[in-house]
Amino acid sequence: MEPVKKAAKTLKDDLYGILNYVEYRITNATVEGLNSQIETLWKSACGFRNKKRFRTAILFHLGGLDLFPSTHLKPGSTCFMVTGFVVETYCTISWEEALNGINSIQQMA
Repeated sequence: MEPVKKAAKTLKDDLYGILNYVEYRITNATVEGLNSQIETLWKSACGFRNKKRFRTAILFHLGGLDLFPSTHLKPGSTCFMVTGFVVETYCTISWEEALNGINSIQQMA
């Protein structure tokens, strides 16, 4: 009879969260996963010198930053975007466009 009482107490204690999930279908799993990744980052680094470096590491590893932004195109280069399993060309910059951009920036200065 003791296990039934324990299960009933667990349901009573967690009733608000259970009903909240049934009504809204929202959990804190995403936050728990992110916290787990941050803890793994902390353990793998064996600590950081200060909070600023730790924050930078979190943003670098978990921030979803694009390490190759399309704003840094060299003339004649083409950038690609992966959509599912299809690679699409979405921009190409020519030498003329690059020179026009440089000229317009010099005129504004």
